[in-house]
Amino acid sequence: MMVKIDTTKSFCPKCMKVLDADIVSKRGIVYIRKKCDEHGSFEVRHSWDQEKIYKMMAKIPKFDTPDSLVLHITSKCNQNCPFCYAMANDNKYELSMNRIKNILKKFKGKWILLSGGEPTVREDVFDIIKLVKKMKFKALLCTNGKKLADEEFVKKLKDSGLDVVNLQFDSLNDKTYLKLRGQRLLENKMKALKNLKKYKIDTTLFVMLIKNINIKEIRNILNFASKNTDFIKIIYLERAWKVGRTLQHKDTNSSDVIKELKKQANINSNEIIEVAEFYHYLHVILKKMKGTDALENAGCELNCFIMFKGNEVVPLSRILFIKKINTVLKFVYGNKFFIPMKTIVSIPYISYILFKSFVEKKYFRAALNEFIKLRKGVSLKTFDSPFTQLIIRVEPEREDVDLNICKNYNFYSDIIDSDNIIPAYYRHMIINKLK
Repeated sequence: MMVKIDTTKSFCPKCMKVLDADIVSKRGIVYIRKKCDEHGSFEVRHSWDQEKIYKMMAKIPKFDTPDSLVLHITSKCNQNCPFCYAMANDNKYELSMNRIKNILKKFKGKWILLSGGEPTVREDVFDIIKLVKKMKFKALLCTNGKKLADEEFVKKLKDSGLDVVNLQFDSLNDKTYLKLRGQRLLENKMKALKNLKKYKIDTTLFVMLIKNINIKEIRNILNFASKNTDFIKIIYLERAWKVGRTLQHKDTNSSDVIKELKKQANINSNEIIEVAEFYHYLHVILKKMKGTDALENAGCELNCFIMFKGNEVVPLSRILFIKKINTVLKFVYGNKFFIPMKTIVSIPYISYILFKSFVEKKYFRAALNEFIKLRKGVSLKTFDSPFTQLIIRVEPEREDVDLNICKNYNFYSDIIDSDNIIPAYYRHMIINKLK
C-alpha cells in the first residue's frame, strides 16, 4: 500500500515542464508520482529511495550562497569513454579566459571545480588555476588523470596553486576500465596517484558505480584508500545516472550503494544516517554561531566519516555515540535560548561528563593516536584529520528529480553561451541529450 508522505515539484522527463508531484512510500521505499497533461503519468523510485534517508535529506536547510561552482572549461577530452556524462568530444565549446573571469566575478562561494571534457587538455590550464587562486577561490581539478602520470605536469599543477584533485577512479581492475572507459587505465592511475602523493596534493577519488559492472568493488577501493590516508581524504561513491553518453546498465539507486557498504564494509544504514544527521545539525548550529553557511552539506550528498583500523572500516558512529550527541544537538538546534557551543565545552566538568557519555573509548583511543601521528592538531577541516570522508552522491535525473531537495544543492555551473550560472544538476538536464 502506497502512503503519501510529502509533496514536491518535479519535471516531466519528456518536455521538462514543472509538475506538481507526490512523494509516496511503499514498505519503506520512496517513489515520486507526477502527471503531465501532454505526456501522461510517471511513477519512479526517488533518488533517495529509503524513507528514513529521504526524510533526513528533505530537511537540509537551503544554502544562502552556493558553495561550489563547476566550470566546464572545454568539451575536448583525451579519452572517448563509452560512459560520459559530459558527452566529451561530441560537442565543441571552450570557455575563454575573459568569460571565465566574468563568471568568477559573479560567484560568491568558495570552491571552483575545473571540469570538462578533460580540463588538462587545455594548454593554459595552469594560467586558469592561477586566475582562480588570484581571485581568492579554492581550486579543484576534475580529471581522468591521464596527464597526471607525467610528474612534471603534476609539479606545475602544484606550483600553480592547485588545492585538490578530483580523480576519476572507478576500479582497481583493468577489465572494468575497458567496459567503462574503453581502455586499460590502471597503470596510468597508479602513476598519477604516486605523483599527487609526492607533491602533496590532496586527492579525492571519484567512483562512478554501476550495478552490473563495478558496484562489487567498493571494498577494494576502500582498502586501497586505507593505505594512502595521508593524501586521499575523500571518496565519492556516485551512482551512474542516465545523462549524456551512457552504456546500457541496470538502474543504480542510493539504496543499492548503501546495501553494498553493509555487505562489503560492514557499515549499516543507521550508522550512515546517524553521522549524516550529526553533520546536518552541526552545520545548522555553526551557521547560527557564524551567521553564514559553515559546512558543505548538500541535498545530493550523504556524508559519512570513516577511519581505518587494520582491516576494519570504522564509521564515526563507533568512535562517538552519535545518536546521543544528535539528541543534544537537536535540542540546541531547536532551542530559542541558543548557547554557543564554545561556551558549553569551555566548562571543564561538563566537558568531562560529555566525554564519558559520548565517547566509545576503544575506537576513540585509536582515533586519538592517528591525530597525534599527523602532528597537525585537531581540526574540523577534513584534510587535517585522520578520517576519510565517504560521500554517497546522487545526481537527480529527469525522471526522479525532486525540486524541493534540489533547493539544498550547493553546486552551481556555467552554461554555454552565457556568463550566468545555474544549478549544476539542471545544466546536465537541459544541455545533454538522453540516450
